[in-house]
Amino acid sequence: MKHYIGFPVMVGLLAICSSAHAKFIPGDVASVGLTNIVPDVALWYNSANYFTNGPVNLAAQVASLGTWEPYLGLLSDSTFLISANTFVDDGTASNMRTALAFQPAAGGPPKLSTMFYDDSGFPYTNKHHEFPPPQSGALSRVAGDKRYGAKNFIGGGSVALYNYPTFFNSDGRFDVNSPFYSTLAASSGGGREACVQIHSLNPSTLAQTPLSKAFDSAFGRCCTNASYPATTEKWLTRYGGHLQGLSDGNFVSVVEDHSLLFNPSGNASLATIFRPDGSVVKESFKVADADQWANVAAFKGGFSVRPSGGVFYFYDNAGNLIATNIQNASSGLVYDTGRGDGTRTASDIRSQYVYLAGVAGGTNVMLSVWKAQTGAWITNAVVSETDPSVHALDRVDIAVDALDRICVVYKLKPVAADFPFFQVAARVLKFDGTNVTYLTASFFPFINHDEVGINGFETVEPSVAMTTREICISAKGTINSTNNPTGGADTWPQTDLYTVISHPAPVSTPRPNITITDSGGNATISWNADDGLFTLQKTSTLSPAAWSDVSPQPAIVPAAGNLNTMTVAIGSGNLFFRLAR
Repeated sequence: MKHYIGFPVMVGLLAICSSAHAKFIPGDVASVGLTNIVPDVALWYNSANYFTNGPVNLAAQVASLGTWEPYLGLLSDSTFLISANTFVDDGTASNMRTALAFQPAAGGPPKLSTMFYDDSGFPYTNKHHEFPPPQSGALSRVAGDKRYGAKNFIGGGSVALYNYPTFFNSDGRFDVNSPFYSTLAASSGGGREACVQIHSLNPSTLAQTPLSKAFDSAFGRCCTNASYPATTEKWLTRYGGHLQGLSDGNFVSVVEDHSLLFNPSGNASLATIFRPDGSVVKESFKVADADQWANVAAFKGGFSVRPSGGVFYFYDNAGNLIATNIQNASSGLVYDTGRGDGTRTASDIRSQYVYLAGVAGGTNVMLSVWKAQTGAWITNAVVSETDPSVHALDRVDIAVDALDRICVVYKLKPVAADFPFFQVAARVLKFDGTNVTYLTASFFPFINHDEVGINGFETVEPSVAMTTREICISAKGTINSTNNPTGGADTWPQTDLYTVISHPAPVSTPRPNITITDSGGNATISWNADDGLFTLQKTSTLSPAAWSDVSPQPAIVPAAGNLNTMTVAIGSGNLFFRLAR
């Protein structure tokens, strides 16, 4: 139920009258006309030595360590990818690993997995590759190919795979005698590096298949023989940064580099672009001398990186710089310019815009929009409706769908004096190229939330991903073990959880526009690459139609102008073609 004292009135995009949001307290998803397609799912570690999901057995739950948010990714429009920090399967419940959950977007049970497979193709869960406590942060990221029909995704974490040559060095890619790995091994406790692995996922069965071996994101192929300064740094590279699937089907990995190779006086933001088989499109290059936390967004034809300092760097899919801009100078707002804890960016591979959300000037959660291809700022909009004189705000995150609808999630105490703990709030907006409009008021997306400040629920460090029909939101928190809000919070703090909610303006998947060109005895079928991957079908008659897959299925070939093509031989008589998902 939504509670008001006074009435909210919004004036323009930036000006809010002082009584505009007097003690507005968001309601649940039903208060804005939405539903929980997948009610809150807890991801937790059982003392019997396994990672699990669902109702929490309080007697068996192992207390979580203080870790970062469970980052989300999206594979096509079919599957939400949830990265979780859990314990390794070694019986100690002390060392950590990076885990995964695959959640069908339309609903249904999830499937649990792991981020890294060893060189034999076996899921790697039984050896620790993270520091033991108190080094509790399993820094992990995950991102999918968002093209419709796509099946590939990339996962990454700050790990020490070089320590386990039996499992991860069948081809010698982790050269433990090189200066890089010697330095890493000599750091206090043995150091970590940002590693990635690319997989495919069957969206029907949720079966995961590695497409590459696990490998170093930034190094391992270059620079390993360079002379490193003496260091006790525990990370030479880390996430830190983020992963994104690009509109051409490749992946970009951005890490925070502590090696001093690219920036002799401090940290650097490094980007590397990979194909789905793990081969390199563009070797590691420096974005800036800066820290990096999240803030990598893939748009139509490219990606942006926003490191510390608050400067946007816009690149095309090949990694060529096309524009820069300064977030605060261009937007006119005072956002945090740190590494990215206080601001987050997002886009979609079908969008021409990059969005930033954050707490501006310590007052309200704001949204700002830039044109991706030019870097030009376009507009700002207010997200939060609560009263700045009484509320408390903290970390935000943001997601964008294929039609430029935006979901902003943020930590909120609507009336700080009445709420002992933060609650994750969300709001859905839409951008039409000029103006931002509001599809919902702010609401509490989790069943486990506190509207009155008395039942002990806490949700923090949110992440969000969205399709054109569903929105997935994750967090860490203290919740009810059986999803019974009236029972109050009873789990350990820092429990990972997520929910899937309905979209306020659901639409079917956008369809591609196809072109068929005759050339001799062949027909070439073309469509925009970022529309997705499809099966080519044919029929000789439309009345009645008898569609069947073209066999053998012609290969999908990238072409100029962001096009995909299929070429098929044609004979005499009528033939009609279509692309099918």
